Amino acid sequence: LADLLEHCAGLAAHREYFTAVPPFDAARVLHHVIHTPREYPRRERVLYSDLGFMILGAWLERVLDLPLDEAFADRVAYRLGLDASPLPQLGFRRLQSRAALGWSLEKRIAPTEVYDPTLCAEGRPSYFPVREIDGLAHGAVHDDNAFVMGGVAGHAGLFGTAVAVATIAQAWLDGTLPGVEPERSRDVVARFTTPSTVPGSTRRLGFDGPEPDGSGSTGGVMSSQSFGHLGFTGTSVWIDPVARSIHVLLSNRVHPTRHNLGIRQLRPAFHRVG
Repeated sequence: LADLLEHCAGLAAHREYFTAVPPFDAARVLHHVIHTPREYPRRERVLYSDLGFMILGAWLERVLDLPLDEAFADRVAYRLGLDASPLPQLGFRRLQSRAALGWSLEKRIAPTEVYDPTLCAEGRPSYFPVREIDGLAHGAVHDDNAFVMGGVAGHAGLFGTAVAVATIAQAWLDGTLPGVEPERSRDVVARFTTPSTVPGSTRRLGFDGPEPDGSGSTGGVMSSQSFGHLGFTGTSVWIDPVARSIHVLLSNRVHPTRHNLGIRQLRPAFHRVG
């Protein structure tokens, strides 16, 4: 589990499983994931991997005997006081149930990428007609593999407000994790935020850390004990236990296209100002 959380299990960074899987077939996606050959020996180096967190999501579902979205809502969001209705402040959005919300609530969610079948090098995948209904990813998970898994996956699919993300970050900062006994919570935080021993790694368990030379998204203004994570769509959260600060950035940088790379300058500038 630690290897998966630290992205050093030897797994590939990404695979376009969505090109060969029909919509809403999570089991088939996971079958492809577990049969994808490793690319390097475990703990030899670090390579950020969607596959590892897809496996972790499936493992959690088996251990808890609950779908991942229900487990997150019950074990995390609810215990942090984050209301789940009618539009979750923090949670997954299962694609099959999107219609129940209606457009008045959907439009409160920032749109991401405009539908473009040419993004797939191997042709038009079977799920693209579902994307065509909207014309863009609006209120639906942006990641294509998570999309064909129904919107719920270990590596992508969470929607949230800045306040809700800050709420869960505050629990990590204070050592008051939901569902964890108070006397153990700080030990759990310490374990998850201890730097990896893999050579050259800035990873923690499930988190990343700042670059030693001050480069990277943190803008060189956070302590070496900081931990956080980035999202492909333009999101990030960073927690600095030394300064006791939380930095939440929720942008939709992939709207209308993922080719906009201005986020690389925005993130460091945001943290310097914060």
